[in-house]
Amino acid sequence: MRAGLLRVSLPIAALTALTPYAILRAAEAELADRLNSAIVEYGGIETEVGTFVTRSDAAWGEAGASRIVRLDPDSGEEHTPSFAAPEFSDSDPFYDGVRRRLCFVSTRPVNDRNEENEPGDIWCSERSEGEWATPQRLPFPVNSPAREYSPVFDLSGTLYFASDREGGLGQGDIYVSRQSASGDWRTENMGPAINTAHGEWNVGVNPAGTTMVVEASSRPENRTIPGDLYFSELVDGRWTDVVPLSALNSDYSDLMTRWIDDEHIVFASARAGRGDVDHFVSHESEWRPVAPTLSIVSRSRGEVVLLDPDTLTERRRIALGAGPHELAVSLDGRVAVAPLLGIFPEPHEEPASARPPFIEQPSDGITVVDLASGAAKTAPLHDCLRPHGAATDAQGTRFWVTCESEGAIVELDSAAWRETRRFPVSIGVHKVHFDQARKALFASNPETGTFHKIDLDAGELSTVHTGPGAEGFVVSDDGQTAWVGNSQAPSVCKIDTGRMETLWCTDTGGSFPIAVALAAGQEELWVSRLFSSDIAVLSADSGRHIGDISLPTGALDLEPDAHGKLMYAALPRHNAVVAIDVDTRSVVATFEDAMEGDDLDLIR
Repeated sequence: MRAGLLRVSLPIAALTALTPYAILRAAEAELADRLNSAIVEYGGIETEVGTFVTRSDAAWGEAGASRIVRLDPDSGEEHTPSFAAPEFSDSDPFYDGVRRRLCFVSTRPVNDRNEENEPGDIWCSERSEGEWATPQRLPFPVNSPAREYSPVFDLSGTLYFASDREGGLGQGDIYVSRQSASGDWRTENMGPAINTAHGEWNVGVNPAGTTMVVEASSRPENRTIPGDLYFSELVDGRWTDVVPLSALNSDYSDLMTRWIDDEHIVFASARAGRGDVDHFVSHESEWRPVAPTLSIVSRSRGEVVLLDPDTLTERRRIALGAGPHELAVSLDGRVAVAPLLGIFPEPHEEPASARPPFIEQPSDGITVVDLASGAAKTAPLHDCLRPHGAATDAQGTRFWVTCESEGAIVELDSAAWRETRRFPVSIGVHKVHFDQARKALFASNPETGTFHKIDLDAGELSTVHTGPGAEGFVVSDDGQTAWVGNSQAPSVCKIDTGRMETLWCTDTGGSFPIAVALAAGQEELWVSRLFSSDIAVLSADSGRHIGDISLPTGALDLEPDAHGKLMYAALPRHNAVVAIDVDTRSVVATFEDAMEGDDLDLIR
């Protein structure tokens, strides 16, 4: 198991004060491992009368009846709770401690004919005077003719659950439901920030109702098709787009998150690989995504500087090694990879008016860093003298690094720290980008004036000549189009990435167009003309010149913000980063302590 994850043993109420939302506490003690048995179990919750957990005798992924069992808080003995219907399937228990009710999913009959309700509905049993009341099925629109999953409540009484009912966005979606004073329920789909055309099957919410972890299947970003855990939080009244939790997800099913308290979660996982499912617990510092952050790589100091994207105020610095130029970051910011080129400008504290001398050192390989904790590890790269560009998949499980001297892109397994594949491209291959949806790599080579695509499934290389100095490029969100800046032409070309054909090339004017970025809803193409100390704004569709933006010095990289309002620019000669208002074309914020800054990345 990963560092920071503890396999849960017998829950010990005596070791911790029980709160209404206490769940399973990890305890390092020599006690019988009753909760995690040799069969499938998930969704453990703790109450004042014991721990309830779903168990199934069928192997994980196989059809079979499930049951909810109660573990005695003193002896740990297993009991069938009084609300159970043993001839039917019960699962997904959750204890609403404020209202003293246990809710769960059951296939028990909904009519007098004693016929199994195969899809399964949400039922609740209230606790009063030491007894569980007869379970009551929640009404429509909570329950539907389809199946409901994983009911959970926050402290306010808001209900969150999953359902594969008609009208959703995908195979299964997450819903939120609130009960009025009159007892009526209002149920809403949580929308595209949480749900997709794939499957969202269960949900966990913290007591305050501000943080959510969802299990999703079949997404392109998943490590495993059956299910990965994804994170969202409530910001200014809106749930953020979910991102995968790279620190928790494994190569097996991960699911059913429950909060122990405000900082600890317990979740179920099949990672043991035995066909069963066990519980694991983790502190949020081990898995919570990095807050929205702008990163800038300082070549001359050998570090990455993390900035607040709204104000450009500094948050922290993390040492990387000698001569990093680029950084590739997982969607949650917990895994970042920096190749160490070993070549960097001579340090200068004051702004430089000319290109400083460059220092050359042997490369130390690559550094992988957790941008949340600052933990870093450096390892050598074999047969890669000058590693420059980097890319990573959504969860940091695979890295790709350009080896300029060898003319290759190497693929690395992040868990084993070993090379898994090597793709010959051409001497001087410089930058690389991973397209998750197309399962393809895109790369540029200024020495050969070429733009490349590698189909990762087929291992096939496609190449198009764009112009001398092909370096900076950007790929559209749908992966169908790329724009490549040719610094020595000077020009920019628009590429159909499906056919790998040039749609058009246009003269950018100015000198040395080195970086390109999309702005204004991907309708504008911003091109940094390094030696002209300005930015040319073009139509992304036609290449038509729209305008120019003057800068105090040349920009080496451009990066748009998450809202389409700002464009960030790295100004290496001034050791600065500026934020430019996309509408007014004016600089609205400046950071002046990123020595010889190069690659910019926005962690959303």
